[in-house]
Amino acid sequence: MNTAHSTQLLTPAFPGEQVPTARAQCTVRFRRFAPGAGQAFPGKRRLRGTQDHPLPPTMNVEYGKPNGKVFNDSIHGHIYMPDYCVRVIDTPHYQRLRDLKQLGVVYWTFPGASHNRFEHGIGTAYLAGSMVTNLLSRSDSIALQLATRSGPAQPSERAATRAHPLDPVALTSSTATDSGARQGLQSNWRDLERDLRLVRLAGLCHDLGHGPFSHVFDHQLLPRRGIQSDVYGRFHEQRSAMLLAHMCQQFEVALDAMEEALVTDMILGRLSPQSARLTNRFLLAVVNNQRSGVDVDKFDYLTRDARYTLPRSAGFDYERFLRFSRVIGDEICYHIKEANNLYDMFSTRMRMHKMVYNHRAVKACEFMITDAMVLADEFLGLSRSIQDPEAFLQLSDWILKRIEFSTEASLGAAKSLIQQLQRRELYRFVGAALVPVSCASVSAGDLTAWQSDGFVQLRPEDLIVHHQVINYGKEGGADPVEQVRFFVDWSTDETVGVRREQVSSLIPSHFEERMLMVYSRRRDPRYVQAARQAFERMLQRQGGWSPPHRQVGAGEQLPQLFPDRKTIA
Repeated sequence: MNTAHSTQLLTPAFPGEQVPTARAQCTVRFRRFAPGAGQAFPGKRRLRGTQDHPLPPTMNVEYGKPNGKVFNDSIHGHIYMPDYCVRVIDTPHYQRLRDLKQLGVVYWTFPGASHNRFEHGIGTAYLAGSMVTNLLSRSDSIALQLATRSGPAQPSERAATRAHPLDPVALTSSTATDSGARQGLQSNWRDLERDLRLVRLAGLCHDLGHGPFSHVFDHQLLPRRGIQSDVYGRFHEQRSAMLLAHMCQQFEVALDAMEEALVTDMILGRLSPQSARLTNRFLLAVVNNQRSGVDVDKFDYLTRDARYTLPRSAGFDYERFLRFSRVIGDEICYHIKEANNLYDMFSTRMRMHKMVYNHRAVKACEFMITDAMVLADEFLGLSRSIQDPEAFLQLSDWILKRIEFSTEASLGAAKSLIQQLQRRELYRFVGAALVPVSCASVSAGDLTAWQSDGFVQLRPEDLIVHHQVINYGKEGGADPVEQVRFFVDWSTDETVGVRREQVSSLIPSHFEERMLMVYSRRRDPRYVQAARQAFERMLQRQGGWSPPHRQVGAGEQLPQLFPDRKTIA
């Protein structure tokens, strides 16, 4: 039901809310609406601007009008992107993401995994805007700041803003009706509008720096080519910042130098001298939360990846995170009842890694594509492009076609591998075992030392020994939920931590496993059998499989072995 209310002072709607264009009458009009994704509270009052008191530029838009664009997203439905996001989307830097599959090599095993980083960036920008809109609408400090109060708020004022944090009636008071207060109100709105714009752009641009086949480029090609982790450009977040700077130089993007630095910090999830000036430092944890890993990037990619690969595996509800979160201090906190939902999210991440991202056929394809790119790197300069934005913009998944149809003699070996991949003549899976941390240094050379005398002689280059670490997002098996702060009561600012045993007795006590996976580059059954025998002998006789402070005792169960004598087809 619609209601109307008039007042002398216009108070705008909360940042990012889609509101109608300004009206000529100096009347504040309220309209009730049903809750939806990204909206703050059921029954929140939305209001129209006036000619004398226009809304901030990015909020003075109407859904579907030409100054923005509506995207029909497969996960979030019809979502609105404001014009400053559309200007970024319509650049070669962002359009390149159409040619980067979100899951890279996974598509060679899961045909449904055809989604790309173009749509993931738009989805992340949408969730970033939704989360910040919700957080700002529930922040006491933001509400009182908008009211331009001087001095600490009285208890009654805190209660009013907490009940409806940006309620225009609650924010309209005698102390905020003079001209100075109005100027302060407009200034504060400009700051909040800027924050919303920057965090959306950070979500949009956070994956600009991914190379061909995404994480294969970072974690396999570059290390194989001797690019160490301390080299700038080694990780895709750093290259995203590089391409963002290049984009700002080449095109009219709604960012000045300071704002560009802030967006970079939001992408990297870091606190720098520039971002230290932010009033709302929680913005640095919206897209890339370095502390707990709970961020909108993860909300989108886990939901999207599960939809296209294992439709029944997305066992968490990201919309509840948007609705049951607040900013307390400089930290994003969640309602205590969302603790189990957070564990479900990290459990979904673990399942996706075990069942999809590190599927044994996926890894076989991944190793073959890596070998092909390593062989072609000297001619194509893939690894040399990480600090050259012009060269890097030329790279995408189509690099395989460039190799396949090239007449360059030096690319012959790489071309042969790609043709072998297309015929589904994959590297052969030898076996896998769960191993302790002490086995992290086992190499192909160590494995060949355990081969028996026979008709074939294994060489280290015949084998691939891969150490796969799967966890809940924190190295060393730490519990990421322990890094999250929770609140129990909406009416107080007290926060608490939780332990897994307080949530459920079914939650695991350790959050990491190490899997040793072995593949044979030679498909000859004799070589595969020799490798499998060497692997089994090493598992059975090597005391190093137990923790280093003790030996394997008599009758003690050895690490779990998963031999497979079938060809991966």
